[in-house]
Amino acid sequence: MKRTLFRYLPGLLLIVLTIALVAVAGQRNIAFSDIKLFVDGEEVAVHTDADTVKDVLHNNQIILDAHDRVNYDLDQKIIDGMNIEVSRAVNVTVIEGERQSLVKTHDKTVADVLAKLNTVVSDQDLVEPSRDTAVVDGLVITIKKMEVREKTIDRDLAYQSVTVEDDQLAYGTVEMVRVGETGLITTVIRENVIDGRVVSTEIVDQQIAQPVSEIIAHGTYVEPVVVSRSEEAPVEPAYVADVSQPVAAEPAPAEPVAEAQGTVMYMTATAYNDIGITFSGVPSGPGKVAVDPNVIPLGTRLLIESVDEWPSYGEAIAADTGSAVIGNIIDLFYYDYQTCINFGRRTVKVTILP
Repeated sequence: MKRTLFRYLPGLLLIVLTIALVAVAGQRNIAFSDIKLFVDGEEVAVHTDADTVKDVLHNNQIILDAHDRVNYDLDQKIIDGMNIEVSRAVNVTVIEGERQSLVKTHDKTVADVLAKLNTVVSDQDLVEPSRDTAVVDGLVITIKKMEVREKTIDRDLAYQSVTVEDDQLAYGTVEMVRVGETGLITTVIRENVIDGRVVSTEIVDQQIAQPVSEIIAHGTYVEPVVVSRSEEAPVEPAYVADVSQPVAAEPAPAEPVAEAQGTVMYMTATAYNDIGITFSGVPSGPGKVAVDPNVIPLGTRLLIESVDEWPSYGEAIAADTGSAVIGNIIDLFYYDYQTCINFGRRTVKVTILP
């Protein structure tokens, strides 16, 4: 038995040696590769004997999400010097009004994210943060849609009142020729509103209905009958101040004067409302006053100013005379009878005008 074992021992040793040599040779034939692995831009140098890209990721404990991207197919064979890039999707929250959604994206900017949304985002809509902001994990994008609304504004245009002289109407008569009509401007305004705040406006339409002027005629026709304040009997309801009664502290009668520019006199004034032709031949009316021609020549232009609380009469012309207008007396025309009564008898400053 021993002789038989020794007989086969050399053969067994040869077999064992052969197996060992084959194993060593196999170990020497295993290929290792030097590659670079980038995960979201961070580089990892890898010395690996992995066969595929999938194996490399597995060996480096990199678990891919459904939205992650790899620049090679996972079954791609490993080649020495490869650069494997893994780009992970980031979480972005998009809020639009009452709606909120979570988006996983590889986009670089907010504008890129908006371009892929199901909703239309116009250039006028307000986006926060700005559209050129870089996308990072956890970013919240708020979209505020612009609301466009229109409103109509009406504004009245006041009409003007135009006075014309009518020589067919009796002097002192007032007649409405045409009733005025208010105009109207209708404006349609378009407002762009974000979060209840008007950010811009524009006029989209405007219609204007022009006002119609009111026309009032004042009669200028006078019957060709001479009526002068020089007559003794006053014409009712004219009021002629009673100058026969003495008045305390009445200014002294003025001396007769020539028409000299700038001459100033203080005179006693009364008021009348006779309608007719004055002694100088012109119709009586506002600005026509009666004087004593020995004191102020007819046709003289005057400036009559009040020295008390009564409003100043203003510029006038010496156009009439009167039996009661003697010396330092001047009689002023007013249309209204009650105004004449209220005026009574006052001292006024009279300046001769050029």
